[in-house]
Amino acid sequence: MTFGPAVIAAYKLEGKAKYSRILIDEKICLPEENSIIYYRDPEDGYLCLNPIGVILSDPISYVAEGEVYPEGDMNEIISNCFLKQRKMILKQISRYKNTTVIDKYLWRVKAFNYTCNLIIDIPNEEVIYKKINFVSNQQLKELLKNQLIVEEDILKC
Repeated sequence: MTFGPAVIAAYKLEGKAKYSRILIDEKICLPEENSIIYYRDPEDGYLCLNPIGVILSDPISYVAEGEVYPEGDMNEIISNCFLKQRKMILKQISRYKNTTVIDKYLWRVKAFNYTCNLIIDIPNEEVIYKKINFVSNQQLKELLKNQLIVEEDILKC
């Protein structure tokens, strides 16, 4: 068995977890400001791994490493990643609306919207993904604005 400060800190953080998420101990890992990979929950202030940012990083990584997948316009590729997540979240909210499991997906709505807004708020022509030198642009911002999950979307579930 392994014991040490990091394991003890992780155990203590897990004891405070309310949602299905991976909490980050800032004494061990201090992320850069406004990172797409991390999300600070405004409800409890905990820093956690951003599931949307991690999922979004996957197709970007393929491009960065010179793979053929995914082919096409990066705005579309990124927008489609968000759209797929949006549909999954809303489907699960509908599925679990009368259970306590719904809290997990309502939390993911916050992380989803945070990630959309993070990209929307980046000034045009600023690099979003350094690996592939992909810059922020108005087309991507408009695509993401249309994908934000609002209360009306949740009520329709």
